[in-house]
Amino acid sequence: MRSAWGIGVSFVLAAGVLAAGEDWPEAAKKGFEAACPEATIRESKAKSRDGGAVYEVKATDRLNQGEAFKVVVRADGTILEEEQRRFAPAQVPEAVQAAFRTWAGDAAGTGAWEVKREGGKGRVFEVRKRYNGSEKKYEARFGEDGGWLGGDEFPGGGAPAATPPAAPAPAGEAARPGAAKAEPAQAVPAPAEAAVTEEPADPDMVRKVKRLIRATLEEEKEARDAAWKELREMGNLIVPGLVALFRAEGTTDDEVRSILIALGDSKDPRSGPALVEVLEHKNPKIRRDAARALGNSKYKAAVPALAKHFDAAGEDEDVRLYAAIAAAQLGSDTGYGALKALMGSEQEAVRTRAVFALGQHGGKARAADVALALKDSSPMVRKDAADILRRMKAETVTGALVEACGDEDYKVRAEIVKALKELTGQSHDTPEDWKKWWSEKQGGAKTDAAAPVEKKNEAKIEMSDEARKKLKDVRTSE
Repeated sequence: MRSAWGIGVSFVLAAGVLAAGEDWPEAAKKGFEAACPEATIRESKAKSRDGGAVYEVKATDRLNQGEAFKVVVRADGTILEEEQRRFAPAQVPEAVQAAFRTWAGDAAGTGAWEVKREGGKGRVFEVRKRYNGSEKKYEARFGEDGGWLGGDEFPGGGAPAATPPAAPAPAGEAARPGAAKAEPAQAVPAPAEAAVTEEPADPDMVRKVKRLIRATLEEEKEARDAAWKELREMGNLIVPGLVALFRAEGTTDDEVRSILIALGDSKDPRSGPALVEVLEHKNPKIRRDAARALGNSKYKAAVPALAKHFDAAGEDEDVRLYAAIAAAQLGSDTGYGALKALMGSEQEAVRTRAVFALGQHGGKARAADVALALKDSSPMVRKDAADILRRMKAETVTGALVEACGDEDYKVRAEIVKALKELTGQSHDTPEDWKKWWSEKQGGAKTDAAAPVEKKNEAKIEMSDEARKKLKDVRTSE
C-alpha cells in the first residue's frame, strides 16, 4: 500500500484548532490508512472536539479520479466521518458481499460501490447495479455487518436480513474492512417478557409518518434518504404511528413494505401484534418482510405464528427462511430446528443463509449442525459454513474441518484452513499435514478425518498381478 504520509501535512490555525506543527499520533495514522488504502492526503487540520483531538483530512485516491473526499479521524484512530466516495469492490467486507449476493440473486456479479460514515456510526455501503443490460440502475444500502438498510427490489433477487447497526470498533480498527463484523451471539436464556400493550396513535404523528413513508418511495434518491434518516432519528416514538398507518384503509403494498422496514429498525416489542397480523398478508414478499421485522422486535410471543409459516410445506421458501431466522433470533429451539431443515433446501441462497443464521443465533450448541454444511454440493455454502464455524470459535468440530480441508474448490480449502489455524493455533497448509496432525492428536488412531476422502464418480481400476508386472516391465524399458 502506498503511504499517505509521503506528502507534508499542513495544520491550519483557526478557532478551536490545535497548535500548528503537532505530529499525528501513530494510532490516528493507522486508523486513516486502514480506512483509505492507496489514499493521498491533500490537506489536514488538527482540531479539538468534545475535549479530544480530531484530524480533518482532505484526501484523494485513484478510484475517485482526483476528487477530494473528507475523512475525520480521532487521535485514537477511530473514524468519525467519511464523505461518500467510490469504493473498490475488493475492499467491501465479506458480510456485505454475502448480503449483496442475496439481494442480486443469480445476477450478482459485481456493482458500483460507494461508502460513507456519519456521526461516528458504522459504515454504510451503497451499490448500484443494472439488470441484464437495462438502463435502470437498482440501488441497495447495507451496514458494514451486511444488514439491509434499504433500497430497490432487484429483479430475481432476495431480501437480505435487516440487522442492528454495528457498534464502533476498537481504536485504530473502526474503518478496517470487515473490522466491525461482530462475532455470532451465543444462545442464552431470555428474560421473562413483559406484556406488550399497543398505544393509541396521535393523529398528528400518523400524518407525519404517512408523509415520511410516502417520501421513502420517491424517485429522487435525496428525498428517499432524507425520509429514512428522519424516520430513524425518531426512534421507537414512531411505532404507534407506523402501526396505525399499516391498519389505515388505502395503505398500499409498497407503503406497507416501507412500514415494515421502519418497524424492524425500531426493535420495539410494541410493533409485535401488528407484525403478526402482517404475516397473513396475501403478498409473500410482505410476509417475508414481516417475519424479518419480527426477528428484530424482541416480541417472543410471535414464535407460534412464525412456526406456522416455517413449517408450512406450501409456503414461499423465502418466507419460511425469514420466519425461521426470526424465531432463532428470538431464542426458539423450533427456529433452530427449522434452519437445520432449510439447510436441505434446493435453493443455494436459502441453504447458505440458513447455515449462517444457525451459527449466528444458535451459537456453539449448534456447531455440529452447521458443520454438516461442509459437505454441501455448493462451494459457496461450504465456504460460508467454514467462515461461520471460525467466527463461532467452534473447536468441537475441528475433526469435521480437518476431514473437509481437502475440498476440491480452492476458495473453500482456503477458508477451512483459515478456520483451522485460528481454532487450533497450528500452522499447517496442506490437507495431508492437517490430517497427520489430527491423527497424532487422536493418539495415532485411524480416524475418518485422517483417512483419504474418496471422490464421487472416481473410477476404481482393478489390476491383476500379471498386468501389474507387464506395466512395471514397460516402465523399466522406457
